Amino acid sequence: MNTNALKIGSTRLLKLPVGKASSVFLKMESDHPTGSVKERPAFHMIKTAIEKGQINEETRVLEASSGNTGIGIARACKLMKLPCTIFLPENTPELRIEILRILGADLVFTPSEEGMKGSIEALKKHLQNSENIYHPDQFSNPANPEAHYLTTGPEIWEQTNGNINVLVAGSGSGGTISGCSRFLKEKNPSIRTIALEPEQTHVLRGGEHAPHEISGIAPGFVPENFHRNYIDEIMPVSEMESLECVSFMRREFNLRISASSGANIAKAIQLASLESHAVKNIITFVCENADFDSREATIRNQS
Repeated sequence: MNTNALKIGSTRLLKLPVGKASSVFLKMESDHPTGSVKERPAFHMIKTAIEKGQINEETRVLEASSGNTGIGIARACKLMKLPCTIFLPENTPELRIEILRILGADLVFTPSEEGMKGSIEALKKHLQNSENIYHPDQFSNPANPEAHYLTTGPEIWEQTNGNINVLVAGSGSGGTISGCSRFLKEKNPSIRTIALEPEQTHVLRGGEHAPHEISGIAPGFVPENFHRNYIDEIMPVSEMESLECVSFMRREFNLRISASSGANIAKAIQLASLESHAVKNIITFVCENADFDSREATIRNQS
């Protein structure tokens, strides 16, 4: 199978006019055709599995996702002409469902009250009773952080001419922050990497999980792909900070971003305001284009 169709294009790095003498830069992962950072690992997980012989022309790819990972996997499968099934809760937003259908994914809905846990359990049962299937599993698949080590990290280094001091980002599967940090620290070990988790949950900080409203980060456990040896510090971020930043970015820059992107940018701006960071360059991510109408139109045109 020819995997050339799974090449990933570069995304922009924008300077945000905030802070003192320091600079906040946004890596615009929302630039990807599916509108999110998850396109990189989705494509790389499928590409790697094909190259390892874990996927052939008749393999069905299965994933449990109510969001961007499922969309990325569905697009990768469409490009490779592979059958794809996504397990998701019944209360998944209709626009996300429509995008998955445009991409040709078969959908298996699970009860809303069971949340993603119910979708994951349904997927596990299916795995036990099926043949010639592949489950990417973003939380433990090493191809997830490798995607960012091979692409996102090098792009950031090149786009900043190596002039970077701090990398700050929320952690969901752990792939983005672990893969980028690994590459950047190999280039310059003094670069400081800060992982974010919602203030009311303390899993990465060695405590208990609590429900939160910052979708896309802090899944309630420490994923295998969260590589603590590449992280210097874990900071809390509040839901209020995140939501206020979402409104700020839309009002001031006409950017519709997700709550996780709001958390990233809010903390980056906060760091930039510190005297200790007055001459530092801080990098964070716009993880998702939150304008799903726009994303649907883009994907429909490409399909």
